Amino acid sequence: MPQFAIGWAILVFFGLRWLSARLLGVRIGFVAALACAALGIGAGFGLQRAVAGGQGGVAPFFTFVLVSLLATMMLVAALSFVSKPTRGPFAAAPMGRPRPLRAIRMRISRTRRYFGILWLGARYGLGPLTAFRRPRDERELGVALRDGLQEAGGVFVKFGQLLSARTDLVPATIALELSSLQDNVAPVPAEDLRCVIRSELGPRADELLADFDERPLAAASIAQVHRARLADGAEVVVKVERPGIERLVARDLDILLRMSTSLEERAVWARRIGSAALAQGFADNVNEELDFRVEAQNMAAVTANDGALRIPRVYPDLSTRRVLVEEWIDGKPLREARDGLTPAEQKQLARTLLDGILRQIFESGVFHGDPHAGNVLVDADGRIALLDFGSVGRLDRLQLPVLAQTLAAIARRNAAQLRDALVELSTAEEPVDLDGLERGLARFFAERLGPGSEPGAEILNDLLRLVVRYGLALDPQLAGVFRSFATLEGTLRVIDPTFNVVVESQRWAQDRHLGLPRPAQLREDVVDDMIQLLPALRRIPRRLDHITGALEHGELSLRIRPFAHPHDTDFIVRLTNRLILAFFTASIGLVAVFLLRTGGGPKLFGKQVDELLGYGGLVAATILGLRVIVAVSRDGG
Repeated sequence: MPQFAIGWAILVFFGLRWLSARLLGVRIGFVAALACAALGIGAGFGLQRAVAGGQGGVAPFFTFVLVSLLATMMLVAALSFVSKPTRGPFAAAPMGRPRPLRAIRMRISRTRRYFGILWLGARYGLGPLTAFRRPRDERELGVALRDGLQEAGGVFVKFGQLLSARTDLVPATIALELSSLQDNVAPVPAEDLRCVIRSELGPRADELLADFDERPLAAASIAQVHRARLADGAEVVVKVERPGIERLVARDLDILLRMSTSLEERAVWARRIGSAALAQGFADNVNEELDFRVEAQNMAAVTANDGALRIPRVYPDLSTRRVLVEEWIDGKPLREARDGLTPAEQKQLARTLLDGILRQIFESGVFHGDPHAGNVLVDADGRIALLDFGSVGRLDRLQLPVLAQTLAAIARRNAAQLRDALVELSTAEEPVDLDGLERGLARFFAERLGPGSEPGAEILNDLLRLVVRYGLALDPQLAGVFRSFATLEGTLRVIDPTFNVVVESQRWAQDRHLGLPRPAQLREDVVDDMIQLLPALRRIPRRLDHITGALEHGELSLRIRPFAHPHDTDFIVRLTNRLILAFFTASIGLVAVFLLRTGGGPKLFGKQVDELLGYGGLVAATILGLRVIVAVSRDGG
């Protein structure tokens, strides 16, 4: 009996929470929903006992449910009205209706996974009730977050690895704990991968499967890597997508995007770092990793623009969306290759790797996004080879010169030039204190790049934190450049423990006069600008003639568009919707009161129809009125 009562209470609680959120168009946090639902149920019990005297039946139960729902909605609306706009446990609910059958299947799978994630969060002290626990330091929180993400697996491990490189967004202590996350999972049986290869390649699969090593070289959450030999004797590496991974990744990404969006709507710190945009950029990268054709294109693009580093050759005839075949490079890991080199040779090898990555970034705009030591080999000829191009950054023509200007400004310790470059590379929702940013950059140069200092790649993370502090948000691809630099520093230190990536990068930039336009480039830019301006210059005399003619005849007029900005249009539309909804609410309430006062009419279920319609109208008017209150509170009114 107690178990039945507890189950019934949980069912009523979640039912009231879901109905209130749907009818009011808000998301309700767990603690707020618990308090509102408890008080609402209490009000329902009290009124039901007062009206029915504690007797059972359909009508008293219906009265209890209706009163509990209305009381819960009133409390939610009241809390929403007194809380700050778009903060607290209330935020606008997302709109949009997917296909029904797909939505049902996705919701069932997502709900099971979501409750599993919540259970992990509760186990590791990361759930919604952590406010009632004792405060923990950053290291304890980092360990709990690392263990929780590791057990959650899948894309959550990858997301933790992304956060470990973004010390501008998370504290360095937590980032250090997250850096130990490993994307290692139990290998898939080779026969399952053979089925994937046959389904993707058809008759061509026999060429791969004739000599297919069943022992995996690596097993990750998305794909598994094996060694094979083609019919012509060429040794290759076969990367095969794990069976059924697309559905699992889509489910986890959906949960991650929903959680990040909810965080951004409820927490100030999440809005400041742009958690929704961060998760969306991560989701886009993961979706690209699911299509090996994108990785093949990345390798081709890097190969076409980089002759210093060796890139594995792709076999396009044997590569598809789920299977990637590339040449086998027989090389040594960096630690083994370094042991037989002199200190001067180690430094030269590190410079070769750094020069190759910098050329990828600043000359082609396509660069390896994860150059850690495991993705770098040294072949028998002493050439450096890069592996695993699932994570690749791309910069456009507008970003490349500004990024070069950024590196040049850091090399020259020019705070004003660096400020202008960072502002051009970033976006901001509010006006930026440019003078304050320049002073902050000047202090940054004095503290981190002053005489006697030995800066490392961590200064890039410090620079990102400074940018975020002044309300700027870098494009994810640009943040990927900084993250790639931080990873590259660890790789270069494996080759030469004394190697300083910042000093060597500044040397590289100065040798190539990076950030300063070359005469040939300057001439090309001027010609391009003149070609773009030429049509406008040709129209100037004609337009001047029209203006002077209109002035002469007194026909010059000025046309103003009062709602040219989308924010103005949104404001008017929102205000009109609120007024219309309020008008209908008042109309329905007045009609309901009129019906209750007149009475009469036929009877239905022992009650007069006018009376039933009147009470129904009052309930509808109450719900609509509460919805208006919540909408106004969200708008900041």
